Order: sequence, then structure tokens, then C-alpha cells
Amino acid sequence: FESTKFGGDTPYAIMFGPDICGAQKKVHLIFNYKGKNLDWQKKPTAESDKLTHLYTAIIRQDNTYELLIDNVPKEKGDLKKQWSFLAKKEIPDPKAKKPDGWDDEED
Repeated sequence: FESTKFGGDTPYAIMFGPDICGAQKKVHLIFNYKGKNLDWQKKPTAESDKLTHLYTAIIRQDNTYELLIDNVPKEKGDLKKQWSFLAKKEIPDPKAKKPDGWDDEED
């Protein structure tokens, strides 16, 4: 690691922390997975007062996470449900069609 070369283009595995820029006040938790940046589907709000705050991301081995702000739990959940690590299980088939006589309204 060469701190003098650290910048916006520096590769990372996890980017985490508050982003208070203009009207946006959110907490980022971005994973770099297989060369792609996977942004958090949730958009928790960052603290924006004049005080110093402690942001903590806990990533567990069971693929769950928790976000604490000032040691207070704010978000928690399943990594696979909040980030697109894996490809969708169903792949749309462009040739698939409903059989003749199919009725969407039928019970």
C-alpha cells in the first residue's frame, strides 16, 4: 500500500462510511465483487449534525450484516438479499410463450 498514490481510482474490496454531499446524507456500504461495485439496495441516512459519529459495519460469516451508528443498531439483514452477489436463479427465455388458450384470469 502506497498512501501517496491513494485516490478515487484506488481498487478496494469494501467501501464504507457516511456520504454527506449536498442534499444527500446516506451511508455507503459497497462491495467490489468479481470486478463489479455492488451498491447497497438500502439507503440508510447518515447523521448530519455537527457532532462526531462512529459508523460500524459488521459482516458475519453466515452472510448477514449489521450497521451501527454510535453503537446503536440501524440496519441488519442478509447480504444476498441486499446486494447482487449472485446471478438471478431464473434466466428469462426469449422463446418462451404461454400455450394457446392460456387464460391469465382463470383461477
